[in-house]
Amino acid sequence: MKLDYPLDIRSKFKFDWRFLTLDVPGKGSILSPEVYERAKASFESMMTEARDLAAIALREEFAEIVSGLVDKLTVTAVNSRLSRVPHLPNV
Repeated sequence: MKLDYPLDIRSKFKFDWRFLTLDVPGKGSILSPEVYERAKASFESMMTEARDLAAIALREEFAEIVSGLVDKLTVTAVNSRLSRVPHLPNV
């Protein structure tokens, strides 16, 4: 019996979270300007990585869709050409 879903679904996904509070450095700021800049750079890096991973996932999914369409169109084109060939009687 073939299963539709993997037995260990948790190994297929990763979920991280962080609570970030970014504020304008200066008076009343909890973070020093150096810590703020490091946190800001880390956040920008995390967002860039998330964007890149999302683009890769979308590109791979789109490639699968296009490949499926090419397969369907190729089969349709071959069948269309074969239907135009006259059938020869068996000798």
